Amino acid sequence: MKNDIWNSTEYSFPRQGVWVMAKLDGMRYSDGRSKVNKNEVVIVRLKRGISVETREAMASGKIKSPNHGYLDWIEEKDTYEPKEGKRYLFFCSEDVHGNNLVPYVWYDNYGHYYFGQEIKSWKELPK
Repeated sequence: MKNDIWNSTEYSFPRQGVWVMAKLDGMRYSDGRSKVNKNEVVIVRLKRGISVETREAMASGKIKSPNHGYLDWIEEKDTYEPKEGKRYLFFCSEDVHGNNLVPYVWYDNYGHYYFGQEIKSWKELPK
């Protein structure tokens, strides 16, 4: 049965945005101290970011840096306004930055995310 196969993140990834089952690797990197059950399974979807090398190539002009939308707080208006800037100037949760050591994260249905390296294997949800 195809859905019984666990895929290693060392070799493959699901399509971005597709819900999958994933196993945590046994450590919660967000606080660096909490251990979780190594076989704990979560339902998540992949979101890709950019690596340090990609960010540097965008900054130097070697590859194109797309515009990235964000909300900027305007104090005088007491509201947010949409703005745009070059992607390499923004550090997003899915990028290699801080505690995230790889250029992707895994989001659950509640808006929480797991750093990319926290999940070592995944498989398709049963049909």
